[in-house]
Amino acid sequence: ALHDINLALRFCDDVIMLCDGKVLAAGPSKEVINSDLLRRAYNIEARVEQCSKGHTIVLVDKPVD
Repeated sequence: ALHDINLALRFCDDVIMLCDGKVLAAGPSKEVINSDLLRRAYNIEARVEQCSKGHTIVLVDKPVD
């Protein structure tokens, strides 16, 4: 189990995203981990982008008000 979103993107082929003890989404990490689901699960504004080395990373902008 990983709770670090960037490590999950880097090392996991598939992920399950939970919210309030229920499955919010499951499948390939690069499809499941997106801005909309991060907002719903963690109440944050975040961007999912490629870094200069080609890895997909999550950049947190701010909590949603």
